[in-house]
Amino acid sequence: MADRASHGGPGLVDDRLRAMQANLEALMAQVEEKTQLAAEGFKEAGKQRELVIALTKKIDAVSKRNKALEKEATRAELARAELVTLAVQTDEDAALLAARAAAEEARQSLSRAEAALAREAEERRTEAAAAERRLAALREEGGAAVAALEERLAAAEAAREREREGAAAAAAAAESALQSEREARATAQEAAAAAERRSGPLEAQLLEAQRRIESVEGDAIASSRALARATEESTSRDATLESLSRQLAASSEREAAPAAATPPGRAPCSGSVCPPLWCRRSWPPGWRG
Repeated sequence: MADRASHGGPGLVDDRLRAMQANLEALMAQVEEKTQLAAEGFKEAGKQRELVIALTKKIDAVSKRNKALEKEATRAELARAELVTLAVQTDEDAALLAARAAAEEARQSLSRAEAALAREAEERRTEAAAAERRLAALREEGGAAVAALEERLAAAEAAREREREGAAAAAAAAESALQSEREARATAQEAAAAAERRSGPLEAQLLEAQRRIESVEGDAIASSRALARATEESTSRDATLESLSRQLAASSEREAAPAAATPPGRAPCSGSVCPPLWCRRSWPPGWRG
């Protein structure tokens, strides 16, 4: 548990991974923004390119028209030359004047069209050059942004790989600590089970010893009671013996008295014939052996 706490645990690893995921999402958002800007630049460049193409087509059309006008002017010039040749011989008529007016008008219209086309072409060239410059700037900016983002993505990926390796190492250490804790818990459980198995016979032995102690105590109480009764009986016997001893002493004193003290009609007992304790006459009144 201590190893798991020191390594930070799975919770801290998840927080780091979430922070890295947020950073990566921010980087991807920046990449998306730069990509969108580059796409807009490319789109603008495409529009400018389409304008240039349209302008080129228009210039081609005007050139074709100019060529047609030039051909028509050439024909008009030839016609005028022919008319001039004819005018030398004959007077000019209304048709010749009309042809000359038409040729002059065509020449002026051609000049105006060429000037307008030149101005429009110059404007389009200027716009195309500006578009090319903007496109080049956008390409350069987009390339730098993409390179910077690729570098940041590579650094983020390397940091994420390091974090992943650190998380894997922390997870391995936590798993090792958890395995050690499980083994220690299993060992403790086995020891507790063994102690419980050992405590079963011990409890039985303790109960048997308790029963034996109670039996011995009961025997001791019975012995004490028997001893008390024996003591009482011994005390009673001692008192009886003491009384007998006093009676014996009294009987001896009576035997030592003169024969005149013997009652009439009763022969005195001789100590050699009737011992004092054996002679019922010397017993105390009411006492029986």
